[in-house]
Amino acid sequence: MLLSACAGQSYVPPGEVWRVLRGHGGPYDLVVGELRVPRIVLGALVGAALGLSGALVGGRHRRGAGARTPTATAKQPPRSGCWGWAPTPPPRSGCACSGCGSG
Repeated sequence: MLLSACAGQSYVPPGEVWRVLRGHGGPYDLVVGELRVPRIVLGALVGAALGLSGALVGGRHRRGAGARTPTATAKQPPRSGCWGWAPTPPPRSGCACSGCGSG
């Protein structure tokens, strides 16, 4: 965040940023104290709020951050057929997969 307060249209040395943040004022008081720092704080708060809301929504739908699709949820309708493809014709001589009970 210090780098964000230093960089901009006019460069402000880090020592001057610290001086303004401690309340000692200086030639960069307006640029750092009134323009850059409030934007940095607001950006950090908005980012934290978005991250928290994403975690809450993901937890509400019981979907981890590494889900394969963005709409994957834990409560999906059951799939029919041996391999989960719907619709599948009934197997003629039994199913090759284990545990589906159709063969």
